[in-house]
Amino acid sequence: MAEKKNTAGTKTSAKSDSAESFKLKVLSVISKTVKVSKKGLKSAGQAISDFGDKSVLKIENSQIRARIEKKYAELGSYVYAALVSKNPADISMKNADVKSIVSDIDRFFSQVSKNETSIKAVDKKRGKTSASSTAKKPAKKAEKSGTAAKKTAPAAKKTAVKKPAQTAQKAPVKK
Repeated sequence: MAEKKNTAGTKTSAKSDSAESFKLKVLSVISKTVKVSKKGLKSAGQAISDFGDKSVLKIENSQIRARIEKKYAELGSYVYAALVSKNPADISMKNADVKSIVSDIDRFFSQVSKNETSIKAVDKKRGKTSASSTAKKPAKKAEKSGTAAKKTAPAAKKTAVKKPAQTAQKAPVKK
């Protein structure tokens, strides 16, 4: 076996040099993998957090919309009672009950609008402006790789399936 002198002046074999080189390569690969994994996990964690935030806001909006519907029903009930009692003068913004119901509805719509703005802000922060932008992402990946489009097989053509002709005959009608 060939022996070499290292910088310290001691003898080393070619085998130990290749083993040391292999060890450094493995450590380098592991280090890069850990860095990429940390970055990916951080990104995934942020995406999950954003999804959770958006989900909470959407659920809250659903609940608020249900409250709006109840207030509409309450207002309609009040209007109906005023019309049946032949006292339509009670139906105005001067009436405290009507004013309270309408202000509640306005407040609820304001909350829904605020939540929608927050949802859009989360989408904007993540770089998503609409549902169509998510459809564009895979196309960008295919452009980067260059060969991704060539590797995918074309979609199979859909052929019309003909229904089999009915072989059963109609029974003769008895008179």
